[in-house]
Parts: sequence; C-alpha cells; structure tokens
Amino acid sequence: MEKSYIDTIRDKFQDLKDSNEELDKELLYFPELIQLLCDMLDNDIVDKDSRILINAALGYLIVANDIVPEDVYGPYGYMDDMYVACIVLGKLKSNYPDLINRLWNNDVSFSKVLEDCTYKSEKFLDEKNLKERLLRYCGLSD
Repeated sequence: MEKSYIDTIRDKFQDLKDSNEELDKELLYFPELIQLLCDMLDNDIVDKDSRILINAALGYLIVANDIVPEDVYGPYGYMDDMYVACIVLGKLKSNYPDLINRLWNNDVSFSKVLEDCTYKSEKFLDEKNLKERLLRYCGLSD
C-alpha cells in the first residue's frame, strides 16, 4: 500500500529528529498539526466555511513551488506550511474547542503548541518579509 502524504511527512520529520540535526522543536509538531486538520475534515460538525479554510491549508502543503521551498531552506522550508496550518487552526480553535481537544493527540496542550508554532513560523517569515505574500497567496489575508 502506498504511503499517505501525512505518513511521508511523519517519516521525514522522524528522520530529522533521529539525525540529531539542529532543528527548532516547534517544527517537530508540524505533522501533528497536519493530522489535526485532516481529522477535522472527517467530522460532520465542521461547517462548509471551516472546510474551505482547512482545504486552503492542506492545498498549500502540496503546492510544488511554495513561498519557502524545502529544497532551498531544508527543513525550514516547512515554516511557511506550518504557519498556514497554524493560522487556519487558530481561526478554527474558538469554533471547535471540544473537537480539537478530542482530536489532539499530544502530551503538550494544543494551545501551547499552536502558540509556539505560530510564533516561531511567523518570526521566520517576518525576517524574510514573506508573511503577507504567503497570506495573500493562500487567500488567508484579511
């Protein structure tokens, strides 16, 4: 059976963790954030507008030529993907707190992970003046 995208991402990040390469710990939560978005899509209580947001985030993950490419930035090329996931999950957090808490599968609280990952990825994008471009690209700018 062929691996799913999320399994491929999980394996890639496990390899990074095992390699002892210096890596921001927040990046290691990225596969779990993606899993949460996927799991939310599989719930009937998630409304149409929320599904559109989730699909925008998941769609961005598979764009070949994204704003911060992995082949240029290595693992840090996932910072833009993580930021998009965090922005969408931040928007969904207040509408679906019980669902998110039920689906979140980590010892560290979802709120803490979301806060830390948003901060780290936003800082990375701000340093490169890419945040607004990324939000426009994904259709997530206000």
